[in-house]
Parts: sequence; C-alpha cells; structure tokens
Amino acid sequence: MKTPDPEKANDLPGVSPDLNHPSSPTTQNAASYTPSEERALLLKQDLTILPLSAFIYFLCYLDRSNIGNARILNSSTHNDMQTEIHATQYQFNIALMVFLVAYALFEVPSNILLKKLRPSRWLSFLMFSWGAVTISLGAVSSFPATAGVRFLLGACEAGLFPGLVYYLTFWYRADERSVRVSFILASATLAGAFGGAIAFGIGHMNGSQGLSAWRWLFIIEGAPSCASAVLVWFFLPDYPEEFLKGRHKEVAVERLKVEGSKSYHRSMTWVDAKTTLTDWRLYAHYVIYFGVSVPFSSLSLFAPSITAGLGYVDLKAQLMTVPPYAVAYVVQILVAFSADHSNSRGIHVSISALLGAAGFIASALLPPESHSARYGCLILASAGSFSTVPPLLGWLTSNVHSTAAVGLAIAINVSFGAGIGQIPGVWIYKADEKQNGYPTGHWVNGGMLLMVCVGAALLRVFYGKWNKELSRKQAELERERGIPAEGEGGEGGKSGDGVGEVVRRREEVGEFAVLLAQLERVKLNNNTCASSIITKPVELVIYIPMTRARLTLISLHAASALALPVSSPVHNVYERQEGINHQHLECNWDTFSAEGVLPSGTTLENVTSVAPGGSFGEGEANIPYPMNPTNLPPLCAVTVRVDSSPTSSYRFGLFLPEEWNLRLLVVGNGGFAGGINWLDMAAGPRYGMASLSTDTGHSSNVTDTSWALGEPEKKTDWGWRALHGSLVLGKKLVSHYYSGNSLAYTYYNGCSTGGRQGLKELQVFPDSFDGALIGAPAWWPTHLNTWLAQIGWYNFPVDDPKHIPLEKFTVMAAEVMRQCDGVDGVLDGIISTPEKCDFDFDGLLCGADGIVGQNTSACFTYDQINTAKKLYDDTVSSEDGKSFLYPGFNLGSEEQWLWPLGGKEPTPFGVGYLKDFVFDDKSWDWQSFNESAYTKADETDPGDASAMKYDIGDFKERGGKLILYHGLADGLVPTRGSEYYYNKTIEVFGGDVDHVVDFFRFFLVPGMQHCWSTACGAPWSFGGAFQGGLMGSEVWSVPEFEDQDHDALLALMDWVEKNRTVDKIVATTWTTALDPTSGLLRQRPICPWPQRAEYDGFGDVDLASSWQCVG
Repeated sequence: MKTPDPEKANDLPGVSPDLNHPSSPTTQNAASYTPSEERALLLKQDLTILPLSAFIYFLCYLDRSNIGNARILNSSTHNDMQTEIHATQYQFNIALMVFLVAYALFEVPSNILLKKLRPSRWLSFLMFSWGAVTISLGAVSSFPATAGVRFLLGACEAGLFPGLVYYLTFWYRADERSVRVSFILASATLAGAFGGAIAFGIGHMNGSQGLSAWRWLFIIEGAPSCASAVLVWFFLPDYPEEFLKGRHKEVAVERLKVEGSKSYHRSMTWVDAKTTLTDWRLYAHYVIYFGVSVPFSSLSLFAPSITAGLGYVDLKAQLMTVPPYAVAYVVQILVAFSADHSNSRGIHVSISALLGAAGFIASALLPPESHSARYGCLILASAGSFSTVPPLLGWLTSNVHSTAAVGLAIAINVSFGAGIGQIPGVWIYKADEKQNGYPTGHWVNGGMLLMVCVGAALLRVFYGKWNKELSRKQAELERERGIPAEGEGGEGGKSGDGVGEVVRRREEVGEFAVLLAQLERVKLNNNTCASSIITKPVELVIYIPMTRARLTLISLHAASALALPVSSPVHNVYERQEGINHQHLECNWDTFSAEGVLPSGTTLENVTSVAPGGSFGEGEANIPYPMNPTNLPPLCAVTVRVDSSPTSSYRFGLFLPEEWNLRLLVVGNGGFAGGINWLDMAAGPRYGMASLSTDTGHSSNVTDTSWALGEPEKKTDWGWRALHGSLVLGKKLVSHYYSGNSLAYTYYNGCSTGGRQGLKELQVFPDSFDGALIGAPAWWPTHLNTWLAQIGWYNFPVDDPKHIPLEKFTVMAAEVMRQCDGVDGVLDGIISTPEKCDFDFDGLLCGADGIVGQNTSACFTYDQINTAKKLYDDTVSSEDGKSFLYPGFNLGSEEQWLWPLGGKEPTPFGVGYLKDFVFDDKSWDWQSFNESAYTKADETDPGDASAMKYDIGDFKERGGKLILYHGLADGLVPTRGSEYYYNKTIEVFGGDVDHVVDFFRFFLVPGMQHCWSTACGAPWSFGGAFQGGLMGSEVWSVPEFEDQDHDALLALMDWVEKNRTVDKIVATTWTTALDPTSGLLRQRPICPWPQRAEYDGFGDVDLASSWQCVG
C-alpha cells in the first residue's frame, strides 16, 4: 500500500466527516479521455483564462499599491501626496489601514455574491468600481477624504483575489491550481515592478495642467480599470460548459464532475458554512497565511520607502523597486510549479518562508550604510515572501470538506490574512527609522516568516501522521472485506518517481476514496446498471467520506440479515386506535346473500374466512396476479360479479379485516391485465383497512389486448366502469359487514394503468376518494400507447439499419451514466437531474475516438443514433412541426427499454392497443403506422379511458389530497408525461403553484423505473402500488420502516386526516433491490416538485439525513 498524501486530510470511521475532500477524479481520466486531449484543453483554458485573470489582478494591485508611490513621489520638491494632503505620518498610516479594514469586512460577502452571480458580471462591476474610486483619489486634499476614499477602494477590491481563486475552481482541479494562482499572484509583483517604473515616468508630469504628479498617478492608473471592465463583461468566460465546444467541452465536464465548484455542485448551505467555520485545521492554514500577509502588505506599501532608505533619492527610488519585484515574479511562478508538480506545497512554503526570513533578518543585522548588501537582502526577502502565497492557497483548497464551501474558506483565509493580517504591515516601517534602515520592520517580517516556516512544517507533519494511521486502518478494512491489496491486477505504467500514475493520483486525493469505490462496487453488484458500470470503474467511484454514519449503516446491513422475518403480521400500523371497530357480522354466505344486500345483476361468487397467518387468492387461475398473499391477519374475503351490460361483466374482491379502522383502501391494476389484485389488496388489512380491487371486466395478462377486439362494453369496463361500479357497491358491502358503520376515509393506491384508473375516478367522481396515491399514470392512453407503437415503428424490423438491438441498451445506459451521473453533485450511480445533462451522442458513434466507439457491439451507427434521439425527444406532429403528441424517455431510462423495445417487433402495449382498441381490426399491420393513428385514437378514446381532466377543483374543494409520483428512470411510461399533467393542472389553477400544492403534490423518484425497483441501487421503495408484493407474498409497506416518514400511503393519510403536509418521503432500497433481507443499502428523501434532494456535501451519501429538499 502506498503512503497517502501527506498534505491532505483523508477520512475513516471515527474521524469527523468534514476532514475529507470528497472530490477528485482519481482514475477517471484514463477511462474517458487521453492525456493529449487533457493537455490540449488545459492549454486552451490557460491561454484564455489566465491572461485575463492576471491582467485583472495586475490592474487591481496597481490601483491598490500606488499610494506607496504617491507618498514619496516628487518629495524633494514637496509635491508628494503626504505633504499636499497635510497628513502626519500617523494619519497617513491610518489611511493605509482603513483600506485593509474594508478589505477584511467585504471579502466574504463578495465571494458569496460571486457564487450567486456570473463571474464576468460581478468581476467587471468590481473593476469599474475600484477604477472610479482610484481616479477620485487624485482629487482628495485632506486626510479625512483620503481615508474615506481608501475605505471605498478596499470594499471594491475585497472580492477580487479570493474571487479569482474561487473562479479557478470552476476550470481546474486542485492539483492544477497553485501554479495558476501563482501566475495571477505574480501579476501583483509585476504590478509592483511596473508601478515603480510608471511612477518614475509620471513623476516628470509634476505640475502638468496644474496638477501634482501624484494626482496624475491615480488618474492614469485608475482609468484602465474602468475601460477594461467593459472588456471583462463581454470576454471573460464564466463556466467551461458554456464557453467550450465539442470534445474540449466533454473533457472539461468529465474532469470536473466531482471537483468543479459551479457546474456540478450546489450552492453553499448553512451546513457547509457551519462545517467550514468549525474546522480547526483550516484555522491553522489561516494563521499561517496571517504570517505571510504582514511582509506581503509592508513590501507592497513601503517598497519605495525602503529603497529610498538605501540611498536612492526621489524618482530613482521609484525605479529601484523594479528589480525586487521582477525577481519575485520569476521565483513565485517556479515555486508554484514545483509545489504542484511534486504535490508538496507545505515543504515549498517552509523553504520559501525561510529564505524570505533570512533576507529580512540579514537586512536588519547589516549596518545601515551597507546599501548594496541590504538591497540584495530586499530582493531575497521579496522573492521568499511572495513565493509562499500560491502553494498556501492551493494547500487550503485541497483540504476543504466540499467544493460548495471552497469559496467561503478562501474568503475567510484571505480576509483574515490579506485583511486583518496586513494591518500590522502598515505600522512596522516607521518613518523615524529611515536612517537606521527600518530595523523594526525587517525584524517583524523575519519573525513572521519564521513562524510561517515552522507552522507549515508542523502542519505537514500532522497530516503525514494522520494519514499514516488512516492508511493502516484502511489496510485492515481491506483485509476484512477481502478487497485485493493495491498492486494486485496492475496499476498502470510508472511515473518518473517510480510510482504508478494511478497510485500517484491516489496519494493526491486520499486513498480512502478508492477503497470506498471498491466497497460500493461490491454493494451494487446485484444491480443491472451497476454491473454495466463496473466494466469502466470510473462511473462507480463515489467520493463520499466513510463516517460513523456509514459504519452504522453497515451495521444495519448486518443486523437486517438477522432481523425478525418481514412477514410478521403487524396490524393497524396507522396509529389512530380510536377508529378500531371489532363489531362485524359473520363471515359467511348468508351475510352477503341476504335480501337487499346485493342489487340485481350481481352474483356472490365467494365468501371465505381467513384465519390468522392464512392465505387467500386465486392462484394460477388469476393470470396477471398468480401469487397469493400469505401470512394475512384474520379477515373475511369476498368476491362479487356484476353484470355491466348484456355482453360484459366485471368482478371485484374485498378483504374485510377482523380489526377494522373505519378505512377502505382501493388498489389499481396494471397494463391490460384482467384479474383481481389480491396481492396488493393484502396491504389494506395489514394497515387495519378494508381493501378492494376489480378485475376490470376480463381475464388476461398485462399485454394481452385480444379480449377488446370488437368488445366496446369490455373496453368501457377496463376504461373506468369496473372500478367505479366496484367501489360504489364495495363501500355498501363494507358498511353492511361492519354492522352499519360508515366509512371514515377511502384511499386509493395505483400505478401505471392503476394510476390512470385512480385519476379518472377522482376527476369524474370527486367524492370517491379522500386521498389518492398515484404512480406513473398512463393517463393519456390514446397518445401513450400510440407513441409506444410509433417508437417501435422507428426501431423495427430487426434487420433495418436503424434498429437498436437489445444488447446496445446497456451500452447506451453506461454512456448516459458516464456523462450524466454527477450532474446533481454526487457520483453515486443515480441520475437525479436528467434534464440538466447535456448529453453528447458523439462518443457512441462507431469509429469515434471515445471509450465505446471501437467495435460494432459497443457503438452506434448514425442511423441508430437518430433512432435513439427519437426515443428521448418529445414527439411533435410532422405536419406542422410543433403540435405536441407525446414526451420521450428520460436520460437514465435505457435499462428498461427492453420492455417496449426488447422483442422482435413493437410492444403489444402499442400495437395491440391500436389493433384491438382503436382500429378494431385484427389484420392491422404495425408497419403501416402513420401519425393519423393519433387522430383516430383521440376520436374513439376506447373505453373512455383517458384521464385528461386537469381541473380537479371539485376534488380539492371536498378536501381530497393527491400524491403523484413517477420514477425518473421509467422506461415504459415516460416520466415527462406526469410532468406535463402536473403543469397542465397548475395552468388550470391560474398558474398558482401554491394553490395546487395545497392539495396536489408531485414527487420525482431518481433512479426508479416503472412503478418499482431500480437498475442502479437507487432508493425506490416507499409503499407505492406493486412495490410490496414484488418483494414477496407477505411483504407490504416498507419492511422495517412502516411509518409515515417512509411509507407514502401513511404520509397521505396523515395529510388527509391530520393536515400534516407531505414535505418529503424517505425512499429505501436494499443490497439486492427486491430482497429486504439482503441488508439495507441506502435511503434518500424524495421531494415535492419543484424541490429536489441535494446532498449536504459531507455526510454519508447512503443516509437520508445527508440530503435536504431544496428548491
């Protein structure tokens, strides 16, 4: 095992999570772009970003430090600034100091504004402001005016330097910033050199136009800042994804997925701020920076005075400030480059500080008349002092707990150092010590730099010992989990120092991130999407610290395997015990066949008393729902048939629990299925509720549409009549069985076709439900099913060049994950914001210079790319090019495309619907498809099934509550269809979102597929339709989490009955997605639109507490 980065805080169990920097690319580069591509990108960025940034800081520093030149300019003729504003030495120092006070006060708020605003806009505003203030300094004539203007100058310049450092985090990784920061900082030393030369030239303008030379100095040096602000506004690139194009953009996005501070990371939260403010390590960095700032400020302000004390008079003193700054400029860049290249910033800080201290101390010890020797010491002191700053800043940014907090940490650091830390520098060079060579100033600066030297060395030793211990613990964890030791299987080529490139990067980012990636790979190996990702390990790397919370979760994983069976029959989990009713009639035939109980045209088919722990259902005879629920609480099972027309009938079933809480749960169906959903009904009695389901008037599996051919009445039963009729009669039977007690509340739970059924019912009959939990509703069947036929028409037949074969769905899924995971701020295998991913298909093209473009089984032809685009794009009419027909799939849904596109011809969901429902023509051939099918479907609306009424105000007025949810990875019913419905509802309510969320909330579920499950380890279980039964015949709700926080149905009941709004629902998944006994994998809140779950930046990504609903 290689030694971890000795200058970076890594993290392990038992260590505070904020000590880890959770963002680095590790092996990502090798997998997705070549070194030459990266070099080309860096060169392009360097040639664009750095000259502009350095020029901005050059002007800033010129305008800040020129008061030092103005102080003695033309002093031999008494036309210097200090003389003409009638200021004492003390007053002049106060004028210098108030600049620093304002600088300290305004740095943090300025950097926060930079996070909120575009850099080009905010920086240009600052430039114009300080330029105008600098020009106004040329008009001051008194000490108070000078002090006031200098305060304004400090306020305007405060945000620039920390802002530029933060701005670089948008473009560069941590190990690339120091040398670039040094290039920008070096422009300050360059400004010092030029400032002296410029002052020398302007000194000859003394008296021109009646103005002293020092006034011209401020006017001439302030004007370029104002003029350049306009250029910055238009030409400074803000973010790489906006500025770069083509392959450069792809590489930049990939490099910074987890490390960039803007494009893929959220705004700073109060949690970030608290963590940053309470991190003691960062204060060690701040103190060291304080020590550097004293000589930095004193040299900036008093270099002309120091050279004047070396025997150089008036204008020559200005000119002799040039060599120290020029040498410092070169040394500063060399030191920063070496520090970044060797990843040893602490050592470089120590050595530079030691050399600077030597220069100051030697100058203090030398006789005052040793002008040449002391001038050499000034050059050494300047080079050493200025060279410490870039590696210090790079060291700090690589040890901040999250990129969201980088801006705050930089601002505090510079505020404490460049603000408060520079104040002593104003006072240490005393005018009355000029003849003695300013010994006090030199001694103070030398002492400060010695403190910096020792402090940086100690901090580096601390990091080294810390990480050595973490490395030892990591080895133990690796052995315990059977993870191969480093080096097994090869690490790639060797770098110049004999360390493999991959290993070298591991040292830079902290080894534990790599160990965590290995652990995540093990945890996700049962998921289809994850297995496709681990063929390219980069996609799976999750840079989240291992914390106590994660150990707790691992313990829960182990404990869950030993827990009591999830089948334990828990009754009446909803804690409204005052509603329990034990009074009911006998569970026998006579109870339900008594006169007046069943209306004419109704047949009683079954009455069965089910004992505790028993089972009930119709087994294999129930084609779509052959699994019977088991381990039921004691209940009465009833089956009834209703004649709906001379040619049609429907059936429904009831579960009537012995202990009833005055509630009824109605459950929906799926697809074209014809059968009573006894399995989902079983959740009702386990909640203490009676439950009901209909067979929708026929018997068939979910894709069989043959029963509808030439049967308009059966279509109507399926469309709405069977559910409504069953509900009306079912409510009557429930009240009869429970001795005439009335229902208190009726709830609905359905997904897909079940979602459509529930929406249709509450739209047409708003009194039916008090609350409805609707998932992925197929609410617009005339367009959804027609669209499914159309995308099949795009993709088939299988010998068509544009056909995408089944095996390429996984290829597409892996590429989408590569490009889109991390857009939400976390690389976790879950695409939470697909709409924000600017997906580029070029990397999939056969022959492309990409990771998948090397062979025909792992790449796409142009024709196949065009087919894929049609699957994602919204479908609009080809006649006018704008009439909306149906939305496309989301990025991230590819693993489920096998449902609509995995056969040898289009899915029956589309073709069967058009053939048997719309055209009523068994001979209709899908290859004859054209857009007129949409028109025909709309005209007929088979079964009156469409749930297209957006005005559900009647449901709202009676107190109804509606929760709509949809998986973002749905590969059957496009997620955007639900978004469309929700937006249409908002439109109906006058665009008043608050009026809608008062009764209707919409939840998007990242990573969840159609109604249930996941391909990527995403939390998906929250009590939705089909979810419990999918995990077993005795599973319901969310195993081990049957409460209002984790179960959406219980949350809905709380909203209806206790008016507790549903602000989030915690979703759950397990190591094996459909096996709750396999151990808890992760939990995460799903949030009501427009909110999304955001990671807090430092907690355990698998714990719901690490995520917040924001937006």
